[in-house]
Amino acid sequence: MSSNHSILLCAEDTEVYLKLNRILAAEGIGTFLTSDPNEVHKLARTGMPDLILVDCRRRSFPASKICGGLRKDPCTREVPIIALVDPATEGNGVDPAEADIDQAVSERVSLGSLLECLRARLRNAPKLMTFADVEMDLDMYQVRRNGRNVRLGPIEYRLLRHFLEKPRQVLSRAELIDAAWTKKVYVGPRTVDVHMGRLRKALNSESEMDLIRTVRSVGYALSDQSDKATASGD
Repeated sequence: MSSNHSILLCAEDTEVYLKLNRILAAEGIGTFLTSDPNEVHKLARTGMPDLILVDCRRRSFPASKICGGLRKDPCTREVPIIALVDPATEGNGVDPAEADIDQAVSERVSLGSLLECLRARLRNAPKLMTFADVEMDLDMYQVRRNGRNVRLGPIEYRLLRHFLEKPRQVLSRAELIDAAWTKKVYVGPRTVDVHMGRLRKALNSESEMDLIRTVRSVGYALSDQSDKATASGD
């Protein structure tokens, strides 16, 4: 299966991670690991995986606490969560409904069955591009921010997609023209500014942070709060 998918593996047992990582890497599926339950939310928010596997066989990874934080965050609440549980201890109290996970898998299943479960979830996962609380669904041609739908014209949609492909990078107007317009149409810098204004207006409501940073005489960047200290004026 060719893939650009990624999985966040949350496990204290690194042997589980290493086995999965080796097999998934051969299929083009990226993985990253944390053995610290306090890092799960942060890694999920910054890495935006397509799937999260939490090894809940040990009490160091309490599913209800971990999943509760993920579900409350608009950036991560839609990411599928699979919990690996120990049936001998009733999954350490892991109930899919109460813990807000999508699926509980017994540790007694074979590695092959676990992998097929992960593959099935990834096959059904939408193709998403994300940054902060912005989400672009490439299958549905839809954009959402903090859960609300964002209506964009074709040019603005292509501009945003290019920004999502290169988050935090300052992109020149010439590069944005190549990304959003056909080669047969002449587009001047002022036209780029007009469409960037439309994108900014659609993307940012009055109560939301402006994610578009203007760099005078250079271009624009998709930036979040961590970049504001170096931002130029609009």
